[in-house]
Amino acid sequence: MDTEALKQMGIKPELGTKVELTYKEGNGLESDPVRTDTFTLVGFWKYDELMPVHYINVTKDYVEKAELDYISSGGDSFRTDMNVMLTFPWNIRGEMEQIDSDQWSCKTRLSLWDGLTSRGI
Repeated sequence: MDTEALKQMGIKPELGTKVELTYKEGNGLESDPVRTDTFTLVGFWKYDELMPVHYINVTKDYVEKAELDYISSGGDSFRTDMNVMLTFPWNIRGEMEQIDSDQWSCKTRLSLWDGLTSRGI
């Protein structure tokens, strides 16, 4: 988590701190159920005002279990989103074609965004 998100939640950025998060499961639908879990803070970074988005990284195991719980309660599989940040704004089409041809061999960053919406956090 970033330091600004922690500050807004009244949490001091210290490794090992317990962080309780409440969020809507599923794909961001108003009817999606709300889930609350407690996580252990294992890392944090300085908030970047140039990219004002709060990412909260969780383990792949957590996302898979949360998805199974959601599906067993009648929900659909979580959607998968991909964010791409390029170094330069030139040749975006060529860069995206290259990424597409890489057969998804790039490293991925699993985060709360990989299936769990941050609305309500």
